[in-house]
Amino acid sequence: MKRIVRLTEQDLTGLLKGIVDLALGGTANNKKEPTSNDDSKKPTDNNDPKKDEKETEKDVKELTDKVTNDKEYSIIKSDTYKGKNVHVLFGGSHTSDYSKIKNYVQYLEPYSSKAIIVITHHKNTLENVSKYVKDKFGGVVTSIAGFSQGGKETWKHAGNSSLKLVGLIDPSTYKTDVTFGANTYLVCDPNNWGGYKFVNEVKTRLKWYCTHKDDPKYSGHVECTKGKAHMNLDILKYFYLQYGNKI
Repeated sequence: MKRIVRLTEQDLTGLLKGIVDLALGGTANNKKEPTSNDDSKKPTDNNDPKKDEKETEKDVKELTDKVTNDKEYSIIKSDTYKGKNVHVLFGGSHTSDYSKIKNYVQYLEPYSSKAIIVITHHKNTLENVSKYVKDKFGGVVTSIAGFSQGGKETWKHAGNSSLKLVGLIDPSTYKTDVTFGANTYLVCDPNNWGGYKFVNEVKTRLKWYCTHKDDPKYSGHVECTKGKAHMNLDILKYFYLQYGNKI
């Protein structure tokens, strides 16, 4: 006589659990709990609050192992360049915090095969930098550029044709009708400027240069861009793509 055994849902659950436990060699009930030394307790890349900062520093460092960060300077020396010519970039107003100077390294490093690259803050002067590079490694400044507030110093040398390049990159601008040297180039977008009094004045002056860009005095030396943003350094990257070969 056949005997019928009815299993409850609880019985089935227990039976299945037993089968799984058996298949896994009895580990289901002996699962190891993570201890304080377990890898599972260690912070991962996704929950390490300092990861982004560390990765940014690592990325900049890996661009080249030839970068020297001095207090007021970042210096890029490539193994492929053996000369003493120096290109200087005067950075924007945020470089009042000297630690921000190195933020430009990734954009200038590709041009270090043409000259030694020296990046400094907007309050520095060409005279000071020239003395610094001469004393430090026998360098000679042969080209310069100024971005944003760094343009204040660079404008002073706009008429210097002895330099291989004088770059005015969306610069703070104090005068119109400035005479350019043979190797001076202005790249700007007046629409990147505007707001309080001085910034509006810069916008107006840059518009003046854009209006006169085809005059014989400026033809081929003034480019007025559209959509090349200032704050994310798009216009700086664009400038070096266009004129970096002149360093």
